Amino acid sequence: MDDEAFWTPHLHPDERIVWRADASTKLRRAEVSRRRTVAILLGLASIVLSGAFGYKLYESLFIANATPNLGTAVGAPLYAALALTFAVVFLAQLGRLNPKLPASVRFAATSTRLIALDASGAVVDEVDTHDIAGLILGGRRSAPDLFVLRKHDDTNVRAFAIEHIERPIEAKAIIEEHFLETAS
Repeated sequence: MDDEAFWTPHLHPDERIVWRADASTKLRRAEVSRRRTVAILLGLASIVLSGAFGYKLYESLFIANATPNLGTAVGAPLYAALALTFAVVFLAQLGRLNPKLPASVRFAATSTRLIALDASGAVVDEVDTHDIAGLILGGRRSAPDLFVLRKHDDTNVRAFAIEHIERPIEAKAIIEEHFLETAS
């Protein structure tokens, strides 16, 4: 299916596409790899620390002192709490070994709105151009993501994300040129 035919069912009458881009498979794979690497490193560090604090707990209770003292009374609960905390961090990292990326993989700016579609062509998100408050580049230095802030939403919660595209700076310039400068 050619690109024009793919977008046609999503366009309103008299609406035309100004810009479009697809998420890069290479950038999406790199993001999954980066998230897994972070999860593995944090998991390894937390299991080592959990084991170390667990050993200190065992040592303070059974090896070092035959008689309880103030140091053991204070240290043992602290070692137990730290060992359990790092064990929980380790378990949390196991759940992050298979990261879920955003469903949006195709993006377009039309004459009246921004649209994000998933791989099957279903609309994931859209924002009318008159609701655009600003644009922010963020994330990776080599290939940042573009976040479109909405005027009426909490900017810390809900931004229209254009992620993993090859030329985000070019996309930002096009969207600013077409939608932010005309609104002024």
